[in-house]
Amino acid sequence: MTFSHHHAHAPARRDVDMTQGSITRHLIQFALPLLAGNVFQQLYNMVDTWVVGNFVSNEAFSAVGTVGPIVNMLIGFFMGLSSGAGVVISQYYGAHRPEKVRDTVHTAMVLTLVLCAAFTALGLALIPAMLDLMNTPAEVLPESTAYLSIYFSGITGLLIYNMGSGILRAVGDSRRPFYFLVVSAVLNTGLDLLFVIRFHMGVAGVAWATIIAQAVSAVLVLAVLGLLLWLVYMGTPFAGKGAGRKEVTDWGFLKSTRFWLLTGLLFCQNAAEQSVTGWMVTYFKGSGIIAGALAAYTVTVMWGATLVARLLIAFVFPFKQPRKAMVVMGVSCTIFYILLVQARSQGAAIALLFAFAFAMAGMNPTAVASAGRMTSVTSMGIMLPVAASGAILMPWIIGMVAERAGLA
Repeated sequence: MTFSHHHAHAPARRDVDMTQGSITRHLIQFALPLLAGNVFQQLYNMVDTWVVGNFVSNEAFSAVGTVGPIVNMLIGFFMGLSSGAGVVISQYYGAHRPEKVRDTVHTAMVLTLVLCAAFTALGLALIPAMLDLMNTPAEVLPESTAYLSIYFSGITGLLIYNMGSGILRAVGDSRRPFYFLVVSAVLNTGLDLLFVIRFHMGVAGVAWATIIAQAVSAVLVLAVLGLLLWLVYMGTPFAGKGAGRKEVTDWGFLKSTRFWLLTGLLFCQNAAEQSVTGWMVTYFKGSGIIAGALAAYTVTVMWGATLVARLLIAFVFPFKQPRKAMVVMGVSCTIFYILLVQARSQGAAIALLFAFAFAMAGMNPTAVASAGRMTSVTSMGIMLPVAASGAILMPWIIGMVAERAGLA
């Protein structure tokens, strides 16, 4: 348990204070559901592709495959945003400041709802432009458009689940987000088969199955967050402190060179991570350098390895000189990235992908930790969305460069 005072009839708590007890045990218990969740996330997408490929048509298979990079880009952006909110929440949680945890969670969820409206409107409006930038073949354009139209219409579930699961992980609970993902993946599989085989809905059926499953996971997360806030705020001796006290927002961090350097570093890190895990792996798969089935497992294992390395650096082996460490990691990432572009064999490509992942793994936690006292709800609310935009801009830039160079 995290705090010393508990109500007699309070439900069992699943949050974990990683500052108490065995760090290694906490690390393993926290990381395993995340690793398993990556596998289920891949299974989620593979089932969609398998269903349309076997029960609809080749055009439907191509349509779902075409929109894959757009969907993965959105997921990466939302995961980055939720990780940023989690940094602030975990700091307040570890400092035993439940009123701050409550306020930050509320702020994060309000921001999520605003983004839900923005991404729905912008997504629907920009579908033709996105498919055009990806050089989508004319024969699959109608079905790709139909899939994305349904997907963006129900994108609220994806945003709420990712933000909610990030909040739960911030207080040490990585199990329930994993359980919700399993429920969502199983439900998606069942609905895929039902809508496609029984009701013959084609690509639209797969899209509807996806947003319904995501909506269910969002409802589960919201239900747990309501209970979590009550337990954290009312189940501690700190409850009620600071009530009615107004705080002035400090915007001084905007004048800090250090703040913008860290924001730029995280922007480049997100851009590099998305371009490697997305475009580069897709390139290796399309060119035949990495076998198709192996490519999906490579991405999953690489993400898992990156996550474990980040946790080790954040909790077990923190750098004593973070600035020098970030320079070394940045140079290493650049070298491995250049070598990746030159890779022509499966073994070399996979080895360099893992080398890049490990070199990049510590940049995010080290940069955020270096923020020090600049870390606040307001500063992180600006830093992390700006940094996460690198995951959106870089695939577009790479696609444009590749097209002009004749590589796409």
